[in-house]
Amino acid sequence: MVKKYGLRRLFVSFDARRKSKEFAQIVAGVALNHGLDTVMVSKPTPTPPTAAWYGNKFGFDLVIQITASHNPPTYNGFKVITNRGGSPAQEEDTDQIEKLYSDEYSDITRSVKTLELRPIPAVDPAPQST
Repeated sequence: MVKKYGLRRLFVSFDARRKSKEFAQIVAGVALNHGLDTVMVSKPTPTPPTAAWYGNKFGFDLVIQITASHNPPTYNGFKVITNRGGSPAQEEDTDQIEKLYSDEYSDITRSVKTLELRPIPAVDPAPQST
């Protein structure tokens, strides 16, 4: 995945919704198993802009925020944030992601089923007080 798509560094974040942390751990685990340098937040981050800011500041190629934003708390999903100034993925990006998902579905499914649980490096993206 790393060589094929040019991704090297992934930052994974999650909000406080039910199962968000678990979904984030799966995303990070699959990424680690595919050779991506992956870091995850150590605690929920309230909004995608927090994750985008951190990912952009520290040079991550891609940020994934597990959230459903302003939707009711029964929903969940993920937002893909590019390294282009921390902006949410544009339609051409999401079209490419959907195509990639379709093309790589078998490998992704196998990755999740055989996921090797490894420690995921974690950071607290909150600004440090001085």
